[in-house]
Amino acid sequence: KMRFPLSLLFLLCGCNEYDLSGNKPTPGGDSASKAEPDIAVHPEALDFGQLAVGEHAEEVLHVENQGEALLTLKERLELVGASFSVSDLSMTEIPSGEETELVLGFSPTQYGEEAGVLRISSDDPDEPAVEVPLSGRSGTPDIEVLPVTYNFGTLAPGASAVQDVTVRNAGDGPLSITDFQWVSGSSEFTLSLPSGQVLAPGDSLSVPVYYAPVDDQPDEGSLLVHSDDPDEPEVGSNLYGNGRLFEGFATGWYIVDDSTSY
Repeated sequence: KMRFPLSLLFLLCGCNEYDLSGNKPTPGGDSASKAEPDIAVHPEALDFGQLAVGEHAEEVLHVENQGEALLTLKERLELVGASFSVSDLSMTEIPSGEETELVLGFSPTQYGEEAGVLRISSDDPDEPAVEVPLSGRSGTPDIEVLPVTYNFGTLAPGASAVQDVTVRNAGDGPLSITDFQWVSGSSEFTLSLPSGQVLAPGDSLSVPVYYAPVDDQPDEGSLLVHSDDPDEPEVGSNLYGNGRLFEGFATGWYIVDDSTSY
């Protein structure tokens, strides 16, 4: 039988008790971990699409706690973007596995693309702030008035002619026509001015202008159209014409009804 000195046995027992290998025992074992909150938002970005200026749209944003501990949100939400809005938080403490909702709105006040950001802060240790990109756009109206100029030419006494002036929305947003105005010093033109209205993209309307000269003086008039086109708030169509007076008979023989005046 092998015999060990008593001093060696005491040394081996001490190594086992104090774990001289350098590894310290972990209280509770290796499986113990600290429970933490974990914030998540969906959708991760919001696009409100295209609206007309003055219209309003809303989208719902879900804020979820995917962690194992209570998630606490800061009451103050940071929102960047003048045309965007956000509702108040209905709850600032979200238990594990639950969520709350925020209602975001978009009301464009100008034409073109708009962007914003919603920032949500919480006690999530890995992600203390979440940013949600916001976007939206407003279609731009584009007025088109044709013809830009039109000449009726020279008309004989008693003759008349008509020309349609077409107003069209060539843009991708609604066109609001606020006023039609006829400017002329001649009474030989006649027309009926329509009232203000809204034209959808691609839509048009026509204004017939009648010309019946009574003298040999040149005539002109302008149909002015006022709208919310951001580049051309006033557009016009200019019309011209001239009459020719009766110049009498040439020499020769004529048979004339006595009841007719010349």
